[in-house]
Amino acid sequence: MSKALLYARVSHDPTGKGRSVESQLDECRTWAEQEGWQVISEVRDVDRSASRHAKRKREGWAEVVTAVEKGDIDILVTWEASRAQRDLAAYSDLRQLCERTQTRWAYSGNVYDLGDRSDRFRTGLDALVAEDEAGRTSERICRGVRSAAMDGRPTGRKLYGYRRTYDKATGQLLGQEPDPQQAAIVREVAKRFLAGESLRSLYRDFNERGVPTPTGKVGAWSDRQVRRLVSNPAYAGQRVHQGQVVGEASWDPIHDADAWARLQTKLSDPARQVNRNRGGTHLLTGVARCGVCGRGMQYAQDRGRPQYGCRNEGYHVVRDLKHLDAYVTAIVLERMSRPDAIEKLDDTPGPEVVEARHEIVELRRRLDEAADQYAAGALTADMLSRVEGRLRSEIAEAERRSRYVGLPSTATDLAEGDTEAVWDHMTTEQHREVLRALLSVRVYKVGRVGRKGFDPASVAIEWRV
Repeated sequence: MSKALLYARVSHDPTGKGRSVESQLDECRTWAEQEGWQVISEVRDVDRSASRHAKRKREGWAEVVTAVEKGDIDILVTWEASRAQRDLAAYSDLRQLCERTQTRWAYSGNVYDLGDRSDRFRTGLDALVAEDEAGRTSERICRGVRSAAMDGRPTGRKLYGYRRTYDKATGQLLGQEPDPQQAAIVREVAKRFLAGESLRSLYRDFNERGVPTPTGKVGAWSDRQVRRLVSNPAYAGQRVHQGQVVGEASWDPIHDADAWARLQTKLSDPARQVNRNRGGTHLLTGVARCGVCGRGMQYAQDRGRPQYGCRNEGYHVVRDLKHLDAYVTAIVLERMSRPDAIEKLDDTPGPEVVEARHEIVELRRRLDEAADQYAAGALTADMLSRVEGRLRSEIAEAERRSRYVGLPSTATDLAEGDTEAVWDHMTTEQHREVLRALLSVRVYKVGRVGRKGFDPASVAIEWRV
């Protein structure tokens, strides 16, 4: 009695129940029973492609190959040829393996001996057809995805912060709209990040609060997941295709244009990139700068006393941490508690920023117009590609000119409310963000050698607003 292994595979399984796989196995079992084969194993691959475009490995198929290599089976049974492979290279490997181990391959009601010339020819033709069908499917999907992208419609995996809407009669995808609970998380991230909190503190807070991640897990937020909520153009109502913004999205944005511009400016701030992994747990670390070389001062200790020091050339300047923190804090609180403080916080972008934003709108309109012309047959794919390349380059340059981070909301809170109470309620991260936005601190060498105590004259503060 021949020993048979049954293998079934399905590329797409939206239900997650593998019903198509079970249907394949049912037919294979019936066939094996009719032929008198002994089924020693059944292997499944659910939601796995067998084409050269596959992005995930087939764990089940690896099990099949191992069984054939060991000589554990006499016959491999699949529902049709394409269940085993949709790639000529994979077919060649299977053919050589079966020929070497004298394992037969059965599918679509026929049994093939791959050591036989005519059987190799027949299975080779079926493999060629399977690969061509996979290629046609891939092209069709790519065209459909590109068409949806150019129209601004959603495709693929659902974007966190949104929920899909469907036609009740046909079940067809209509679009997507902000999900009340998830969109609130996206807005919270943006608000707190612009207020001075780090992405690290945000994802830690979400994990402590038990906020579900985009995949539904609790306590598994990461820096990358939180960063995506303030860096993905889709949240600003922009349609992204293959990593590029191709036009306006059909769904409502969660971040408005001003908030989005501020977020991107802050994310791309060179100073933030440099200090991203350096801690910054003290008020003036990296904020206060050496008056000799301009280098950011760092935390240090001298016989157990906390200090700030410039580490260049054996410390140009050194200051007691508590004294310098208290001095700078007192100046900030005094300035922000004045009656005219809120008037001096001019937080409006300049005319060049406004002009760049208008330019972006016009360039994206032209990009949408080019897509419409392509759909109407007025432009070829090559012409559309060239137009897209030029317009996207111009949009990227205009976006660079439109960036304006503005002031953190906590700075306005200081000027409008009880200044000391607001300051006390803020985190160290927010304190540092306010200081960066409002002023620069330079620390110079003490003017008189041997002077004891803190010398305010050696600290220069320049206001940015």
